[in-house]
Amino acid sequence: MNNNVVKSNILLVFAMVTSMVFSQEDINLSTGPLFEGEPYIKANPDDPNHLVTAWMGFVNANENLKIKTRTSFDAGITWSPITNLEHVGTDYTSADPSIGFAPNGDVIIAYIDWTGSDVDILTGGIQISKSTNGGVSFNTPIEVVNLDVMLEQKIIDRPWIAIDRSATSTAGNIYITSMNAKDSEPEYHPYISISTDGGDSFIFKILDGDDWLSGDLITSPMPTPTVQNNGVFYAIFPSFVFSQNTLPQYIIASSNDGGLTFNYQTVFSSSTTFTDNNPLPKKGYLLREDPSDFNHLAFIFPSNQNEDLDIYFTETFDAGENWTPLSRINDDPIANDRMQDLMWGDFNEEGDLILAWRDRRNAPESGYETASEIWAAFRPAGTSTFEPNFQITDETVAYDDILALAGNDFMSVQLIGQAVHTVWGDTRTGTLKIWYQRSDTEGNILSKQDLASVSSNFMYPNPARDYITLRSQDWLTVTMYSSEGKKIEIIDNRSNNNGQTISVAHLAKGTYIFVVEASNGIYEQKVIIK
Repeated sequence: MNNNVVKSNILLVFAMVTSMVFSQEDINLSTGPLFEGEPYIKANPDDPNHLVTAWMGFVNANENLKIKTRTSFDAGITWSPITNLEHVGTDYTSADPSIGFAPNGDVIIAYIDWTGSDVDILTGGIQISKSTNGGVSFNTPIEVVNLDVMLEQKIIDRPWIAIDRSATSTAGNIYITSMNAKDSEPEYHPYISISTDGGDSFIFKILDGDDWLSGDLITSPMPTPTVQNNGVFYAIFPSFVFSQNTLPQYIIASSNDGGLTFNYQTVFSSSTTFTDNNPLPKKGYLLREDPSDFNHLAFIFPSNQNEDLDIYFTETFDAGENWTPLSRINDDPIANDRMQDLMWGDFNEEGDLILAWRDRRNAPESGYETASEIWAAFRPAGTSTFEPNFQITDETVAYDDILALAGNDFMSVQLIGQAVHTVWGDTRTGTLKIWYQRSDTEGNILSKQDLASVSSNFMYPNPARDYITLRSQDWLTVTMYSSEGKKIEIIDNRSNNNGQTISVAHLAKGTYIFVVEASNGIYEQKVIIK
């Protein structure tokens, strides 16, 4: 990723920005007036209310990019102040954060920190930074791998982190995959760095193997990793080597011994999936594990096999031996001359699945350079069919030329219970910013406004026991959700004329999210029933 080019173009955009109009619904996490990109969100497996986000952005206009983070301990209702991770070198620039939770509760962020490619002497590498307080602050970075290991190959691009949280002998292992950056010299491979001591040191390895090479026709063969709850590591990477397969293919590597050895299998091969040469769409792909089933893995990827670039899906129920036929996820008309890209997905602990992507079905014209929204599809556990697509973003955002630059290649989503936590970048304010939305799996928005400035005391008493009073009579509906996002009840004041007081005596003790629709807006508040 050429962050110096990104910086020069972004500063030109910044110079033209004279005002900012913030959405009344999607929450702007990054808040500043400069470029922000590559968002990642991760929920704590031990605490569904604990979320950490990270992205790359400028602190000041005269500085290089840093990794920024925010943390929520109440399921995304409120967020901590922004924390900036340290640079290793004074002239370094950072990019591509990903987040994992260690078994001991530490938050670990992996990211690139280097000089960028527009210098005579390249230095830097992949770093991790740990937080022992849930993501409120982070420790001094630790080096994962340095460019010097294979300097001409630029082996540090797109570091994804996966942490073993199983009850096996490999518990606590940290895996960080990477690939060749653009303009690097061959050979090209997927790479992996492995730590068995909690991230204090790492061993670097090439991830592909004899007869299962990615090949030199694919210059950046990104691996997408995950670890199942039984301690087995998996990663999928692309391959195009004629002696191995006459068609391009995706290969899955697996290891049940902590990365000492790997086994390989073909996920699928295709003459169409890899043929779209348009450089603008964000064509990343993703492997995800089902925590409720050791043998269940899902692979999400873009494909243009029906003329347009669409979001596709395949899965295995036998740990990679066999994969289901490819299925198209976006449900707009096939071959309607509208492109989809920028996908992500997540299983919850019960095996439900959410997929999300940038969608252009409502765009006024075809191609990448047009208006877009973020859409999603949900599939309950135990079923084979996705429910109808639904829109996550609250508006259609016009295209901006900055989306053709590096630094906006991925979005991110987490499914916690029935709550969908989504982060993405869009340019509604005039620059690329990071936005957050929490919705349920039917597309109902749970986060409409930032409570810190709008609705923190719309209802009282709080905690409550038997009843709760709204501070305004002019309300239309109250929707009650569990803290995990499950819809419990809707009270409709338009027909029942409940007045300002509603009963909560029937609710079990616990924490709830109340979303109030009033004539002047939508308000949200965390309510404790005691």
